[in-house]
Amino acid sequence: MRVAAYPSALATVVPAAVAVLKTSHPDVDVKLVDAEPSEAVALVESGEVDVAVAFTYHDDYEVGAGLTWRPTGTERVRLVLPPRYAGSRRPVALGDLGREPWIVGCSRCRAHLADVCRQAGFDPIEHHATDDYVVGQSLVAAGLGVMLREPGGDRGYDGHAPT
Repeated sequence: MRVAAYPSALATVVPAAVAVLKTSHPDVDVKLVDAEPSEAVALVESGEVDVAVAFTYHDDYEVGAGLTWRPTGTERVRLVLPPRYAGSRRPVALGDLGREPWIVGCSRCRAHLADVCRQAGFDPIEHHATDDYVVGQSLVAAGLGVMLREPGGDRGYDGHAPT
């Protein structure tokens, strides 16, 4: 079985799922491919992989004819803030971050960030770009910007982005 999944899912939920599958079906050979959602779905459509693990924001992605989309859960997208916010006496709202430099990811993640920031009354200042959560979190920890932690980057989510 060939499975394509976005990077943070490959680091979290996919290994656990493959381990369970291998326990119950030890003869199944699973090969994993790192691919962003639209690329992963295209790989299924082309027959290069059998399954895609993808995410969407508010059902913003359509799968092609002959494919089935099966939601497996929802996750809350979270703000990742530098240490200087740790002592804040009040919760930090998205609207408070209009002057901050942003660390952005894939094109769909950028579009989602732009949408939610505009709803909060500002356009994000895109300063750094990376699809790697470890890099993004390191940049935030160094005080170089703020970011949204997208689906799959942490297993403790409980809300908005169907995966």
